Amino acid sequence: MKSNMPYVESVCVAGKTVEIERYYTARYGKRGQKRGTRVKPSKEEQRAINNRQAEKKLRRILNANFSPGDFHLVLSYDHPKGTPARAKEEMKEDILDLGFLPVQDKYDAYAAASIFCNPSANESFSLVIMESWLCETPVLVNEKCAVTKNFACEAAGGLYFKDYADFEGAVNYLLDNEEIANTMAKNGKKYVQTNFAWDTIVEKYYNFFEEIAEKEILKNMHRVY
Repeated sequence: MKSNMPYVESVCVAGKTVEIERYYTARYGKRGQKRGTRVKPSKEEQRAINNRQAEKKLRRILNANFSPGDFHLVLSYDHPKGTPARAKEEMKEDILDLGFLPVQDKYDAYAAASIFCNPSANESFSLVIMESWLCETPVLVNEKCAVTKNFACEAAGGLYFKDYADFEGAVNYLLDNEEIANTMAKNGKKYVQTNFAWDTIVEKYYNFFEEIAEKEILKNMHRVY
């Protein structure tokens, strides 16, 4: 069956890494070649395909931008129960995939890091930034995320980036200026302790509800008169 199908070779050069993929396909658009019957994958199969594609894209970006002698990139993720872990052969030597971490191990990872980066452009709060600051690690965030950018600026606890050139410059700056990076980390820790300590949160809630109650009382008084 496969002998009648087109054989495709795909070559990707990313940095000093060359990846070669060879496979048979029934969907190759060569003139005169009929497409094979399309079989729609299940949700689970499509999810697995999407994960493989996302991982391949990330791997190639890393290969193109990181070289021997660079700092290690450490990745962690929430590994849902009942799903297979990534195959070890898919991991590169310069990527440390820690998987799901116990709480103390996560805090140890924060403390051991030179920089904590949250590249997400969509955050409503970002607890991980607060945790990294409490562990005295400066942060690097995405300029497109108004929330995390505001935190970094308001706390003077880190930097933000808009593109790869910004990202590279910010990383090098923090690594080359350890004293400034440490000051940013301490600023961030103070910011969290000042604004998000339990007693502070309780007081803010108390004042908020008290303000609402006072407005309701005044509103009812106007109605009476």
